[in-house]
Amino acid sequence: MAGEKLARRIKDSQPNPTDLSDMLYGVVTNDSPLTIRVDNRFTITSNHLILSQMVRPLSVDFSITIDGKTGYGSTQVFSSLQVGERVRMLRVSKGQKFYVLDRSG
Repeated sequence: MAGEKLARRIKDSQPNPTDLSDMLYGVVTNDSPLTIRVDNRFTITSNHLILSQMVRPLSVDFSITIDGKTGYGSTQVFSSLQVGERVRMLRVSKGQKFYVLDRSG
């Protein structure tokens, strides 16, 4: 009896598969508005995407001093996603949102 209760509790405490995150791969098909095709199965539009810092444009301004001379510049660390780039994503919020992690090569 106690063993049955314990087994039932363990079974009931398992997460629902729809509550878990999945790793997905996609290809950018449009950059404005951002659209990603996932595994040639379905397309996700920008209102369902959350972009990590690694796939958003990021430029850094800097100054450097060498032998008493100072120079200034700017460099782009990350660029925005371009058509044809492959991305790695997590399906979150019960499949309602997709977190774009990074470029997958």
